Amino acid sequence: MSMKHRSKPNLTETDPAGTSASQQSYDNTVNNMDALVQMLIGEPLYNPSKADLKTAALTTRQTNMNTKNNAVKTAVVPYNNAVIASNKALYKTTIGLCDVGQNS
Repeated sequence: MSMKHRSKPNLTETDPAGTSASQQSYDNTVNNMDALVQMLIGEPLYNPSKADLKTAALTTRQTNMNTKNNAVKTAVVPYNNAVIASNKALYKTTIGLCDVGQNS
């Protein structure tokens, strides 16, 4: 009876965050929001009537986006480290649970 190994995520100990394309997209969104807010702050003619479009509200929104994005990036490291440890326990040659189970 042959058992196939599950495919493992592309994580390494040197890059446990495994920066994904979707995370890079969030980073770009935050950076674009920051650039937009800075541009609007520097434009003296920008004076919208709606409060949520004023530069103070946009600055608050951008700060919240940045804070939440950083929280995700911080939380992903311990998660990915746990995935790496789990993969080692399951798949490491000769001592991983899959190999031990197959050889029993």
